[in-house]
Amino acid sequence: MPKISTSQPLIKGDFPEEYHRALINGLIHKLNNLLTVLAGHTGLLLHEPKLSGDLREPLQHIATASELLSRYIDEAATLSRPAPLRLERVVLSRLIRSLKPPDGIEFISDLPRDAAVLADREKLKRILEETGWNAHTAGARRVKCTVRSLRNRYLLRLLDDGTGIKPEVLRRIFEPFFTTRRKGDSLGLGLFKARAELSRMGGQIALSSDGKSYTEVLITLRKDSK
Repeated sequence: MPKISTSQPLIKGDFPEEYHRALINGLIHKLNNLLTVLAGHTGLLLHEPKLSGDLREPLQHIATASELLSRYIDEAATLSRPAPLRLERVVLSRLIRSLKPPDGIEFISDLPRDAAVLADREKLKRILEETGWNAHTAGARRVKCTVRSLRNRYLLRLLDDGTGIKPEVLRRIFEPFFTTRRKGDSLGLGLFKARAELSRMGGQIALSSDGKSYTEVLITLRKDSK
């Protein structure tokens, strides 16, 4: 089992957090202005009826890249202004039953009825559903959920039967914008955001895999013993 360590701050330095957010928001604003000019002129050129095929193809690539860059900027804006947490009592067995995994993936669990954590229900639900999508991408059919009591915390383990994660990928799995999906619809921020959100809840996340037959996601969260 991998060691779960406290995630590091996203930005380090001696300046207050408000300064960093103001700096990031300013950069996002400037990038959006540049992107507007780039996308606008590219769009006008692509609508030119006399545009040659030799020019149309690279311009289309620029337009596609602009669209992807816009998504990156939107994600950066979201990360710089995290939504407020709504911490509440979350019964893990009920949460697992409420998940909406992709077709072909089944969540199997036999969790204790009294296993409850202090978490943001909707954010934790999205993280677990993202686990199902990752398992689906790896060809899994089942995700087995178990829980273990660790003094004042619960360790939630989600084990799938997919093709696993290669060691060279596993080492980078929490890096922002790192993805192995070949399509351009993935920004590689799923696990990075999950780690950040769980850290805000006082929790942690780690992954283990043999690289060929399984991936296990381990999430720790504070107990709610009410």
